[in-house]
Amino acid sequence: MAALLAVLLLGSGAAAAPSQPGPSKGLRLERRSDCLAPAAFERLLAAGADGWGTPESEAQRSVDLLAAAVQCRAFAAGSERECDALAGVPRFPAASLLAADCRLEHQLLTLYDALRARDAGRAEAACARWHELGRPAALKGVDAPAVCRRAVALLLDGAPAPCERLEREAGDAAKEARQRQAAAALCRAVGIPGEAACVQKGLPLGRKACETYGRLSAAMRARDPKLCPGSDRYGGLCRALASKEPASACEAVRADWQAMVCAGRFAPGQGGD
Repeated sequence: MAALLAVLLLGSGAAAAPSQPGPSKGLRLERRSDCLAPAAFERLLAAGADGWGTPESEAQRSVDLLAAAVQCRAFAAGSERECDALAGVPRFPAASLLAADCRLEHQLLTLYDALRARDAGRAEAACARWHELGRPAALKGVDAPAVCRRAVALLLDGAPAPCERLEREAGDAAKEARQRQAAAALCRAVGIPGEAACVQKGLPLGRKACETYGRLSAAMRARDPKLCPGSDRYGGLCRALASKEPASACEAVRADWQAMVCAGRFAPGQGGD
């Protein structure tokens, strides 16, 4: 279960790397400034991964920055449809997997934001949608809307050990054991992680993933970018989500990816500007 959710939530590592790039392929950008322009973002995606000019040694960093940029746009727009931009990138072997990761993660980030705003309805919908998108085997047979409704209520009430309490409430009959455990697992998967939660047994995602989401959700709640992770994948994204104006802050995340791509397409001293 932990390995499954780590893949679902954090991506696939080496499998996500694009094909060996070739700066001469894809769309033509005559100047570095054209490449860096906000309007070039969609054009670069549409041109295909083999035209980005990213060295093989930087492939994973490029994927991390791109995933963060698209995720940031999805959050700012309030729609997982923004993740479709990843699925449509030509000659990008992991495009569909990254898009699926993006949709799942979007629902978690939406849930964290809804809990911060004490918007129970939006939090419940994000929780249920996360389950619908992922459908991990260990969570089959769960009445996701009902579990999400109760889990959100407990989280908003600040109840101690909310997922353990939810499991106890589900009943003690032996025949209900699987349903109880699955309900608690769903609660733990979408619940706001904390330092103590990440070391408990039975956590349905890896400890590293838990700690990353714990820092990210804490930064969102406190509106404090100092609490953000420092990774390429989550650093810029977290800082944007922790700001009061995520839509404008997401431009910095998009620009980070384009700066990397454009550096690969234009050698120092080239590009006319």
